[in-house]
Amino acid sequence: MQNKTTPVQLDLTSQIERETEIESYTVHETAEFTQTENAQYLRYTETPEVTAEDENDSALPLESKVALKLESDGSIKMRRTGVLNSQLHFDMDRTTTTNYRTPAGIIVLDVITEQIQVEQDAETMSGAIHIVYTLNEQDTSLGNYQIDIRYHA
Repeated sequence: MQNKTTPVQLDLTSQIERETEIESYTVHETAEFTQTENAQYLRYTETPEVTAEDENDSALPLESKVALKLESDGSIKMRRTGVLNSQLHFDMDRTTTTNYRTPAGIIVLDVITEQIQVEQDAETMSGAIHIVYTLNEQDTSLGNYQIDIRYHA
């Protein structure tokens, strides 16, 4: 099978719940969906939305390149590169460990995947990905996370 890459429109909503506060953000970007013999990839560049009051804030994060790999075993790997670098492996069958690289150093995190749902339509090159997970650092919860992605050609 020859690799096939298709440009798609991506809509992502992420929600982070830490103790009593909930933070969420959305991303609307053009992405690439690639079908290979062994996996599928969704790649995009995440650019933070800047509001008028944010324009002079030099601490704003720069863009990040994100790649999701949908494995044939149902697990998903998410690699993020930019100011912060990470690779999260979402696997319903086991807790995975990742090194989260920050400007301050490396943090070792456990990824506990609670839910993965993937729906795809090969004819229309559209789909949805739903991931719910918890991140722990040394048995301390850093929060509960939910990612919802929809894409279409």
